[in-house]
Amino acid sequence: MQFSPLKISDKRIVDAYLKKWGGFGTDYAFASWFSWYDFSKMSFAEADDVLYIRGEIRGEKVFLSPLCKDEKYPFAVSVLRGVAKEENLPLKIVFAAKNQIEVLNNAVKVPNGAVTLEGERIIAEKNDLLVSSNRDNSEYVYLAENLINLSGKHYHSKRNFVTRFKKQYAYSFETYTDEMFDDAVRLINTWAAEKSIDDEEEIGAFTMMLKHLSELSGFADVLKIDGKIAGIAVGDISANGVGEVFFEKGDTEFDGIYAAINQMFAEKHFSGVKYVNRQEDMGISGLRTAKLSYKPEFLVDKFTITESAFSQLEDLYGKSFPEDSEEFRSFYFSNKLPSSVVTAYISDGTIVSALYDFWKGLVAGSAYVPTAFVTAAATLPEKRGQGLISEPIKRLFTECFPMRQPLIILQPFKRGFYKKFGFAPLTFEGKYTVKSKNAKNPLTAKESGSAAEIKRAYDAFCASFAFFVNRTEWDFERRLEELFSESGKAYVVYDHERPLGYYFLIENQVAEMALMRKQANRVYELDGKQAVFAGGRFSGAEARIVDIYRFVERMRFEKDFVLRFRLRDDLVKINDGVFKLTATGGVGKLETCDVYDEDFTIDSFLTYVFTSGKVVSGKGFVVDRY
Repeated sequence: MQFSPLKISDKRIVDAYLKKWGGFGTDYAFASWFSWYDFSKMSFAEADDVLYIRGEIRGEKVFLSPLCKDEKYPFAVSVLRGVAKEENLPLKIVFAAKNQIEVLNNAVKVPNGAVTLEGERIIAEKNDLLVSSNRDNSEYVYLAENLINLSGKHYHSKRNFVTRFKKQYAYSFETYTDEMFDDAVRLINTWAAEKSIDDEEEIGAFTMMLKHLSELSGFADVLKIDGKIAGIAVGDISANGVGEVFFEKGDTEFDGIYAAINQMFAEKHFSGVKYVNRQEDMGISGLRTAKLSYKPEFLVDKFTITESAFSQLEDLYGKSFPEDSEEFRSFYFSNKLPSSVVTAYISDGTIVSALYDFWKGLVAGSAYVPTAFVTAAATLPEKRGQGLISEPIKRLFTECFPMRQPLIILQPFKRGFYKKFGFAPLTFEGKYTVKSKNAKNPLTAKESGSAAEIKRAYDAFCASFAFFVNRTEWDFERRLEELFSESGKAYVVYDHERPLGYYFLIENQVAEMALMRKQANRVYELDGKQAVFAGGRFSGAEARIVDIYRFVERMRFEKDFVLRFRLRDDLVKINDGVFKLTATGGVGKLETCDVYDEDFTIDSFLTYVFTSGKVVSGKGFVVDRY
């Protein structure tokens, strides 16, 4: 498809489509397109009675929602999907209207911000589109008569502002002329400086619109006080008859100046239209309050259409973990994703960060604690350093409650990174060190493809630990499929006929090991030669308690005791308080109280549980990573 750069002479073409299928939003105003051209690089194409538009928003390449009949809209979106694929661009269609979204039969709606996505649904909706909206971008549409007359009790304060302004200042409201250009630009530069705003794009668009005002069928007025320009408003009436206000700036040294500009501009230009669009608030709280105070008739919600969650999560994973092989990523998304839960942060339709987690269980003596196990935490490289992963983490905390999972475990890429979220070390870091020397009483390693055999070896190895992750035969079947997808090998280690543990190799590197160091140094292959494989590091697991009541209920206590303690948790309210923990006969009871002897943060309490010896005696083993 051939797109042509936007020219001012194209206004007639664009307006014809707007008149037939345009809505109430200002994002399709030709005056706005042309004025922002230096920054948005707008271009368009016509095909089969559809207007396709593309451009840039802060350097990001996007498509604007196509203008066409509703029944043609799904086809038009599919065309843009093909263009994006052909050009190897991520699909992003912005400013879609509600009626357009309603005719898309393969649209999956999600809110902006942190969301939870079920793995099974992600797979089921693999080819569907992701649709999101952002309240910050919703535009305010008012009845013109309300802005002009300010009638009724609701507008009492607005009328007073305008009345006082007219009495207090020697003002004039004049039609803008080219001779006023320098003073108008000076005003907006002063406004930007006072607001500490360095917005080259807005200032550039403002000056461009003033230079081509008549060609764009726009109009502007200045509010002078004592003969000097103190305020300016710029707008037009759209091809489908909606009043639009593009710019409105004033010197706030003069009380009531914005109320005055608003009323005078509406009275002069919008008496012949029913509605006036005064654009979005961009999430600025003061601006939102001001716009709501004028009692909008309705808001124009705008939607963003992007590729499916599956495609975006796959792309996010690949960019975050480039060291993982293509075979592994393919296996992960085809076989493991369906049984996972993803908590993601979505910004204008783009998944910028995500946690991939599975439901597992921690075995501690006779206790079984349901656990959310985070296998990966990913953020788009260009978005790192902005704290965006914190939103999915906080979302995961709340999701664990209905699932009755009081504990979260993860393998951090960097020790201590998650401490600010209340995570503490559960097991310790270490090294796989295998010496190439003859050993007394050598052990034998048998290559295996049996999940049942490896499960027996795992259970035998874990018997010497105080706590470990529960892994079923089904878990090992999936783990072996994963291992073999990367041409790996699995070995079970025996002392004569007794299984002791196992290790997995990928290209002679240890991918997973359940062996004591001394045992590893004694391993021989069945052919009588010592096993040769490279050493490597393994990261210690970290954990976080998200429901203190459920955690105490599920744990089993090795000693009887009473502990009164203050627990501090800034992120999970239910955990923050003063508690009395009574352990009797292995069973714990938690209740609130007024006094305490110990003071814990949520992370130090987990350390206490697993290192004090009162709850769990001994070390743990967590080898799970995926």
